[in-house]
Amino acid sequence: MTRCLSKMPTKVLLASHHASRRGSAISLAELGKRLPERGYEPVFLFSKQGPMAKELAAQGFPVHYVSRVGWFRLHTIRQIQKLIAAEGIAITHANSVVAFSKYVGLATRLSGIPLVWHVREPVEDKRMRRQRRWVRWLADRIVVLTHQQAAFFARPEKTERVFNGVDLKRFSRDLDQAAAKRALGYGAEDFLFIQIGSIEHNKGQQRSLLAFSEVFAAHPNCHLLFVGAATEPAEETALHALRQSSEQLAAAVRIGGESSDVRPILWAADCLLLPSLRESFPRTVMEAMACGVPVIASAAGAVEDMVDHETTGFMVPPGDIPALATAMRQIIGLGTNQRREMSRQCLLRAEQLFSLDRHTARIASIYDALLGKTTSLTTPAEQPNTEHGDR
Repeated sequence: MTRCLSKMPTKVLLASHHASRRGSAISLAELGKRLPERGYEPVFLFSKQGPMAKELAAQGFPVHYVSRVGWFRLHTIRQIQKLIAAEGIAITHANSVVAFSKYVGLATRLSGIPLVWHVREPVEDKRMRRQRRWVRWLADRIVVLTHQQAAFFARPEKTERVFNGVDLKRFSRDLDQAAAKRALGYGAEDFLFIQIGSIEHNKGQQRSLLAFSEVFAAHPNCHLLFVGAATEPAEETALHALRQSSEQLAAAVRIGGESSDVRPILWAADCLLLPSLRESFPRTVMEAMACGVPVIASAAGAVEDMVDHETTGFMVPPGDIPALATAMRQIIGLGTNQRREMSRQCLLRAEQLFSLDRHTARIASIYDALLGKTTSLTTPAEQPNTEHGDR
C-alpha cells in the first residue's frame, strides 16, 4: 500500500453533539486517535462537556466547545465558522444525525470545505426524519452503517457504507476467563450472561431478565450481570422490582452502573445479550466478539451482518422473549469444544469486519477523495453477506 500525501498533516474537524462515554462519541474518538497515522490531524468539537472530551484533551488533542445558542442558532454557526478558519480545517466530519450536526454542516458549507456526515442512528429514530433533508443537501459524503440507512437517504452517489472499528489488541484478553470471573465475584464454573448498555426499553434489560428467569430454574449455576447507566429511570425501577421478585433470582442477577472500562467484564463473560427492538451497529457486539465472547442479539439493523447465526452466536426476532430464552438454553448446552470454537469464530470475524485499522483506512480514503489527494488504497464497500458468508 502506498499513499502520496502532503508532509504536513491535513486538519479535520470531528464534531459530536455529546462527549459522554456512549457508542457514537467513543467511535469518533477512536477514529480521531488513529487519523494521524493516515496524514490527518484531528480537531475535536463538542456542544457540551463530558468525560470523553476531557480524556481527549488530557491526551493532547485539541478540544473545543460551541454551545447551541442564538436566534436560529446563527451564533452557533458563526462560532463554528470562526473555529474552522482559526484552525485551518480542510474537511469536517459530523457525528450522528442530530440538530448540532446540522449547524456544523451549515458552517462547513459556508466555509467552502467538504462535509462528511456519519449516520449512527437506526432509521426508526425520529431525528432521522427531522434531519433527512439537511443530510441529503449538506453532506458531500454520507457514511452509513446499514443498508436501511442507505435506502432512507436515497443518495447512492454520496453514500458509503463503512463498518465501525474496534481496537482488537486492546480487547485481547489480559486475564484468563476463570481469573476474570473470580475478580467479579463469580466461580470458574458459573455461566455468566452479561448485557452492556444504557438501561432503556429499547435495549431490553427487562426482556433479558424475563428470559433468564425461564432458564435459571434448570441451570442454577447461571448468572446475569447488567452494566450501564439508566437513561430511563422507570425502566431501572421496573428492572430492580423484577429482580427482587424471588430470592433466588435476586442472588443470580446483578444490576451494576456504568463502567469506564468494560474489558474485564467481557473477559469474564460467557455470552453477551442484546435483545434490542432497534439498532444500527451496536458497539457492544463488536467489543464482545473482539474478546471472543459469543452474542445473542435481536436481528435488527446491522446485527445480521455482525453475528453469524449459530457460528458466533444466535439471532432472535426483536421482542421475542421465548426465542431469547431458547437461544440462552442452546448456548448453555454447548460442549466445551463447541464453546471454544464459537469463541474462535468470534475472534476471526472481529478481525475480518471490525478492525479499527480497516475502519480508519476507509474513512481516510473518503477524505482523500473529497480533497483530491492521491492514494492507491482500495477500500471496497462493506458487503458482508456475500464476502463473509453470513446466514
